[in-house]
Amino acid sequence: MSFLIGGDTDKRGNYYENKFVTYKYAELLSQEIKFIQQETYHQDEEKGVDVIVVSSDGRKIYYQCKSRNGIKHCWDIEDLESVIKNAVTHTNSCEFVLVSPLVTNHGLTDLCERSKSFSTLQDFADNALGG
Repeated sequence: MSFLIGGDTDKRGNYYENKFVTYKYAELLSQEIKFIQQETYHQDEEKGVDVIVVSSDGRKIYYQCKSRNGIKHCWDIEDLESVIKNAVTHTNSCEFVLVSPLVTNHGLTDLCERSKSFSTLQDFADNALGG
């Protein structure tokens, strides 16, 4: 069931994010990851990011947690416009992951799959998005 828009939404979103963070702390305790930080105070690094993790192989991974999309039951590109814009600021030096229990439409899934064949964001923008 989708969340209603308003007061209770933030609480449920925070609950979803905290469940994810708890899972990441379990990975930290089992030494699957090296570092976790939730809600950093560095605004440049944090913009659009809920959790930052350093993996066991040293990769930096930024996570944005979204438990719901208003009254919709899926995500499409338009719904994720601000998330995608924030992700672009992080993807030159790390991975950016959207964490959500909702499905994405086929267009967004295809875009994500297509992006994996490019080594840089600029290469992807120039060749897959038409520059």
